[in-house]
Amino acid sequence: MKGWAGETWTDDDPWWQGRPPREKKYNSDGTTESFVDGVLSGRPGRWKFVQFASGGREMPLGSLVRISRGGREFPTHYVSRYPPNWGWIVQNCWGISASFPLPPQGACPELEDDGPYAQAVTCETEREEAFLFNQGLPMPDSLPLNTNDIHLVPVRMGARIVHLSLENLEQYFRRDTSGGSPGSSRSSSPGSSDHTNDG
Repeated sequence: MKGWAGETWTDDDPWWQGRPPREKKYNSDGTTESFVDGVLSGRPGRWKFVQFASGGREMPLGSLVRISRGGREFPTHYVSRYPPNWGWIVQNCWGISASFPLPPQGACPELEDDGPYAQAVTCETEREEAFLFNQGLPMPDSLPLNTNDIHLVPVRMGARIVHLSLENLEQYFRRDTSGGSPGSSRSSSPGSSDHTNDG
């Protein structure tokens, strides 16, 4: 987990505790499995490639991964290479993982929160998707493929205007605010301790 995911999540992350990082296995059938200390941890999830990220940015197929668990999609994970060993880095606004063992805390600052790799994808980068996730709403590209049926509504988020589907807004305003639904939280924290794997 990245530090800005919040203490609730970093306190549960083995990497922050000085232990070997959580591992995530991306299976060829589109499923994921998480392991802590070699033991299967949490519920299995799903992964798929997507082409659109927060703010409508289009990237080549294979550059963006959408991970879900229990049918709930997390903000987009960006895929990049790490030049010193040409390994893969997969990260979103709340977590970073790698195809190579992450060094212990303090051993490689360029891979930690203040380093250039983690700074490439932040809560600011994925503001729209983080908001949708925290409200229990689907990601923008999870809308119907027939765009003639989509009604977008401009919504001010700070200094930016984003366009959310009318369906998303209706779900937001109809959600249960009694504390029982995932969308009732006003927190900016992720909602799952194992959606990112290594730390």
